[in-house]
Amino acid sequence: MKLVYLFLFLTTITFSCRKDKASWDADYMIPLINDSLTLVDYVNDSTLGLNTSGNYQLDLHRELFRFDLSNEVEIPDTTITSSFSNALTFNVPPGFSIIDDAQEKSLSLSNLELSTIYIEKGQIEVTVKNTYPTNVIAKILLPKTTKSGVIVTDELTIGPGTVANPSYGTKTIDVAYANMDLTGLNSNSFNKFVYNIIVKSDPNGPSVQSTSSNVTVVTSKIKNLELFYAKGYFGNRKIKDTVETDVEILKNWISGGLDVQDVDLNIKITNSIKAMGRIKIVDLTTEKSNGTVTHLNSSQMNVAQNVNSAAGAWSTLSSSFTNFSFTSTNSNIEDFIENAGPKIKVIYEFELNPLGNNTLSNNEVFPESAVILDLDLKMPLTIGLDELTLQDTLSVNFAKNKTQLERAKKAQIIVDTENGFPIKGEIMLKVLNDLNETVLTIPNSGIIQSGLTGIPNSYGLYTSKDKILWDLDEAQIIALQNGTKMVVTGVFNTPDPSTSLSTPLPIKEKSFLSTKVYLSLTYQNEL
Repeated sequence: MKLVYLFLFLTTITFSCRKDKASWDADYMIPLINDSLTLVDYVNDSTLGLNTSGNYQLDLHRELFRFDLSNEVEIPDTTITSSFSNALTFNVPPGFSIIDDAQEKSLSLSNLELSTIYIEKGQIEVTVKNTYPTNVIAKILLPKTTKSGVIVTDELTIGPGTVANPSYGTKTIDVAYANMDLTGLNSNSFNKFVYNIIVKSDPNGPSVQSTSSNVTVVTSKIKNLELFYAKGYFGNRKIKDTVETDVEILKNWISGGLDVQDVDLNIKITNSIKAMGRIKIVDLTTEKSNGTVTHLNSSQMNVAQNVNSAAGAWSTLSSSFTNFSFTSTNSNIEDFIENAGPKIKVIYEFELNPLGNNTLSNNEVFPESAVILDLDLKMPLTIGLDELTLQDTLSVNFAKNKTQLERAKKAQIIVDTENGFPIKGEIMLKVLNDLNETVLTIPNSGIIQSGLTGIPNSYGLYTSKDKILWDLDEAQIIALQNGTKMVVTGVFNTPDPSTSLSTPLPIKEKSFLSTKVYLSLTYQNEL
C-alpha cells in the first residue's frame, strides 16, 4: 500500500520563490520536486523480494509479541533480619563465638519453584549490629552459592559498641556470575536461600560480659539480582492479550477495491524455553476507518495447539516451532487482505505448563530463551486496484509566499512524470482555510497513466510519460494565500492495456516513478 500512497506526491508541494524586482513581464520556473520512487530499497529487508519471473513479491516478517521468561523469573529484593541474644549472664573470652547459625530463608517467588539459578549481577548486603564493648568479627558464608565451584564467603569487623549506643558494620558481597542452589539446607526443597553467619569476639581484645540485653542483629539484603539461567518449575501461567497495530496509510482509504492473489499468511510460535506451552489465536481482525470489521476465518482460529518444549542446553539449545498457516484454500485470507483497514488486531492466549509439573521441576530458561509469536506474509506483488480512493489532508503555509503570490497575475503548477508502475492515478486538489472552509478547488484532475501504456526502456520495462498542468488565475492565486490545509484525493486503478479493465497486474523489477514538479508565476510589468 505504500506504493499507492506515494502516488500522492503532490502533497509535498511547497513554495520557494525568488524576490527579485523586475521591470518587465517575467515567467519564473521554480523547481519544487525532483524525485524518483523505486522499490529497490525494500528488497531483502523483510518486506519485499523477487520471484523467478523477475516480479516483486511481498515477503513480510513482523514480530507480534515476545514472552521473555527471564523477565518473569525474577528474584525480588529480600531483607532477612535475625536477632541473637543469651538468656544467661556469662563472661565472653577473646575469640569466643557469639553466633554460629546456619539458616534458610524462603524467597517470595510467585508461581515459581526454583532449584538453581545463575546470577548475572546482584549483591548481598550484610549489616551486623554490635552491643559489646569490643570488636566483633563476622564471617559470612553462603554454603550453597558458588563462583567457579568455590563457596562464596566474606567477613567484616565491627567496632566496639554498647547496648545504649551500638555500633554497626556493613559488607556488600558481589554475587555476579554466581551459581545459587535453592534446594535448602537438606537439598529437598525449592526457593530457599541458605546462609551462615558466624560472629566472634575479637581474639586480640578483652573479655567482656554478655547479658540478655546484648542483642546481636544481622540484617541481610538480597538486592538487584538479575538472572541468566534458572531451573525448576515455572508454574502454570496463562496469558491472554491483544496486540493492536495501526497501518497509517490505510487510514486514508475512502472507497474502492483492492484485489490480491496467492496470499500465504503464517503465524509461527518459536519456543526456546525448556517448558511445554499451548497457544490459541482467538481472533485476527482488521477494522476500516468507517468501522467495518473483517475477521480472519479458518478452522485453525480459536483452537489451541501444543507448543513443544525446547531441547538441549546452553550452546546446544534447540527451539521448537509451532505454525498456523492461512492460505486461500483454508481461510478467507484474500478477502481479509483486500478489506484491510488501518487497525489490525490479534487476540491470543498462551499457557505455560498446561499439564502442570510434568517435567519433575526440570523447566529451564537460558539467556536467549523466549516464546516469540511471528507473522510471515508472502504473496506476489500482483495487485488489482479498482477505483481505490485515498485522501489525505496536510498542513501548508501559502502565506509565507504572500509577496510573490501578490505580484503574480497567473500561476501554473507543472508536473512531469515517467511511470514504470502498472498503476493509473488521478489526482485532485482542494485548499482549505483555518475554518476548514474550501478556498480553492482545482477543477480539472491530473492524470498519471499506467506505465503499461508506454514504451519499453533499456531494461525492457514499459514506461509512460505525462505532463500535468494546473492553471490558476488571479482570483485563485489570491484565494490560495489564505490556505492552511491541502486535501489531496487520489483514485487509482490497474487497467489491463488490452481491455482497459482493472485487473491484478505484477510489479516488475526496477519499476519506478520519476516526478518533477515546477511552479510557474507570471508577474505584471513594474515600470
